[in-house]
Amino acid sequence: TDPCQLQVNGAVLGGQSLVWNMGGGPGNTWAMLLGLGPTTSPFQGWPVLDNNLVLGFGVLDAQNGLASFSLPVPAGSLAGLTIYTQMAELLSTPTLTVDSTSAVRSTLIFN
Repeated sequence: TDPCQLQVNGAVLGGQSLVWNMGGGPGNTWAMLLGLGPTTSPFQGWPVLDNNLVLGFGVLDAQNGLASFSLPVPAGSLAGLTIYTQMAELLSTPTLTVDSTSAVRSTLIFN
């Protein structure tokens, strides 16, 4: 998939896991970015979440370019917070570069 794609639920209950499903180039590296706002700035020609935190890295399936990532959401402490996430698809040869970024997705945490 070019550019890469990201799917995540628009709301999650505290105490449950939040699951991100993604797709991109087979065998490419992915990074999951988290922001507290939806704004982006250009980086290597792609819009990237401002002031982001990297939640995780992985490699897209070599056959179909798909992957999933999940994290538990603490119960109670984050209720009412909206988080913004984005997938960055990375190429590691010859240097680490951004190949594409997904649209920014929002998720409301509630209890």
